[in-house]
Amino acid sequence: MQYFMFGLAADASVFFYTYLVTLVLASVYASLGMFIAAAMPTFEVAQALLGILGPLFFLFGGLWSPPPQMTAGARWFCYIDPITYAFQSIIPPHFYCDTSTPAAAAACPRLAVPGVGSTPLWPFVQSKYGLENSKFPLQQTGFLCIFIVVFQLGHILAVSFVRRTGGLARRARRGHGSAQRRARASSPLPLAPLPPFSFLRRCGTSCADSQAPPPC
Repeated sequence: MQYFMFGLAADASVFFYTYLVTLVLASVYASLGMFIAAAMPTFEVAQALLGILGPLFFLFGGLWSPPPQMTAGARWFCYIDPITYAFQSIIPPHFYCDTSTPAAAAACPRLAVPGVGSTPLWPFVQSKYGLENSKFPLQQTGFLCIFIVVFQLGHILAVSFVRRTGGLARRARRGHGSAQRRARASSPLPLAPLPPFSFLRRCGTSCADSQAPPPC
């Protein structure tokens, strides 16, 4: 529903490819969350780390700061940012147009540039955001799948090694508590003193419930 509300390309192949990239990106974030949750010692630390990484991913994802316009010192973050690969996977199908020949370029959507006239829209978008000259950049989508594999491997290693140490400590504490409970159970319990004349009350109750003469 939102796809058509945004006025995106009314093409079945573009629609399903966009949906595929969205699902892959969601899997990347799910894998990242699983990895951080397993690797961090507490939930608060994991939540704080994700709160730092999330804004950084969107800031260097390529929408607000295109990679070709970034400084060399900040451009390296784009290579470890899954948003960058998702952005470069989704944008080309909606703007790609064959400009290899003048006849094909004349049929492409054009962009009005002050002082220059009009130019094909796709070459402008491609040069501004550093996109591939392909309608379906499967290479960028493949990089997203690599992120999933890396984060899932990190999650498995964290569960196998990091959590195992915590589990051994918890089992040791649990065993220590069980030993204390067994020691308390084996020790003789002090008997509580009976209230005075309690035997008379018990005798009276038993006599009232029985038809035999009271033994008392």
